[in-house]
Amino acid sequence: MLLFHIIVLTDIILNALLPRCAKHPAWEEETSLQIHETIPCIGKKSTQNDLEKRSFAVDHIQTNYPATDWTHVYTDGSAEKAVRNGGAGIYIKYPGGEEDKISIPTGVFSINYKAEATAIQEGAAHVQSSPHSTKNIVFLTNALSILQALKSSKNKDLNDLTSALTSLSQTHTIALQWIPSHCNVFGNETADLLAKKAAALQQNGYTTTYSEAKTIIHAQQHEEWLQEHPNHVQNDAYHALTRAEQVVIFRLRTGHNRLNHHLYTKLHIGTSDQCTCQTGGQTVIHVLQHCPMYENIRNLMWPQDTPMAQKLYGSLEDLRRTATFIPSVAMLFDVFM
Repeated sequence: MLLFHIIVLTDIILNALLPRCAKHPAWEEETSLQIHETIPCIGKKSTQNDLEKRSFAVDHIQTNYPATDWTHVYTDGSAEKAVRNGGAGIYIKYPGGEEDKISIPTGVFSINYKAEATAIQEGAAHVQSSPHSTKNIVFLTNALSILQALKSSKNKDLNDLTSALTSLSQTHTIALQWIPSHCNVFGNETADLLAKKAAALQQNGYTTTYSEAKTIIHAQQHEEWLQEHPNHVQNDAYHALTRAEQVVIFRLRTGHNRLNHHLYTKLHIGTSDQCTCQTGGQTVIHVLQHCPMYENIRNLMWPQDTPMAQKLYGSLEDLRRTATFIPSVAMLFDVFM
């Protein structure tokens, strides 16, 4: 009997002290959310100018979410170099004419994705407690990745956001609508400014998920690599070359080839690094710029003085001319091919 009372008492204490688990996880909760990832007539970025995109976006909002019946919640997120000092911006326009402008820092280590999700989540919490909110609420955001994640029942990274929206949807009609960014839609531009303001506020060391940590580390490594490779061009014409041309340019750029300088100084092959012209070491610079043995063909390829940077990192035409120069000199053909 004593054991029975102990078990009952323990059960009562645990029920009182421990939080109850939800019957279903957030990503399996049934909701009436309307999530729209597109706007009719708005295509890819290159197909329309900002004025056209703004016109289509504003018309779509006014037609489907008239300001007389819907509370408009514009949200945006911002982070320094997309990975730190994050900020969430929320601009709310109520049918009665009232406005709310909210800026919330999202942490020292905060990626754009986290800042954008926080903006929607905090916006949901705010309108749920606001006396100005109407039955219909639309969240207008350019964070397409967030909307796509919310539509995926397998995505568990946005549990808090999903729970906030699910709670709000119990008493309101909720829609989430993608809108284009930076095309002078007033609410979106205001939310963007509020997010940047939030990013400049005092930050706290908020928790970071494993996925966020990976993104931050990857971005930091990429930034360091760019600093160590100042000659790197993101839109490098190298990628438009044929495979054979790429091989030549790659070996010229890296210096990993069978010119005497590399063979002698790096692999200790041969008796010296001297070019057969005996006027200097057989380096890439020497071959492309100074060697008298190739002066005639060099002048045909480049009638005017052309710097090394242009020959190795210039336009597609520049790179192809350099790649053609090497096979034109029979003595060097086997060195690079």
